Amino acid sequence: MTPEAVSVTEASSATESFDSFFRAQHDGLVRLAHLLTGTPSEAEELVQEALLATHQRWDGLDNPAGFVRRVLINLCHSHHRRRFLERRHAQGTRLACELPQEIDETWSVIKALPAKQRAVLVLRFYEDMTVDNIADVLGLPAGTVKSQIHRSLARLKETLS
Repeated sequence: MTPEAVSVTEASSATESFDSFFRAQHDGLVRLAHLLTGTPSEAEELVQEALLATHQRWDGLDNPAGFVRRVLINLCHSHHRRRFLERRHAQGTRLACELPQEIDETWSVIKALPAKQRAVLVLRFYEDMTVDNIADVLGLPAGTVKSQIHRSLARLKETLS
């Protein structure tokens, strides 16, 4: 087999591998992003960006599932920062219409949590990840993850009581 043929075979194998990874991870990533952003359209866009970043580094990744989640969570944080700045700059130009009240009181409290606390809660209780897995995905010590979970649950309990 020529070196060019070997290269083409390896490339098609890597493509098939990423395709199966994409199919296996996509729906769960969209749900995760939706829980973190609160908007399905933004969630889909952020997942596409995260999967693109994963595809670009595919050959060098040891843990693609952890990498794509870390990228997605970072993109969600950036999304929230951008929206915060947009809201702050648009305060002087508020519309006269009122938005409907939140249907679920718990969800409105979760959305008000700081981004890290919201991320650890979603990863722990929605993705059903262990503290060590969350620590790996977020790049934090396990003790920090535990304290973030504890603080966010305490805040939920305080607010909902």
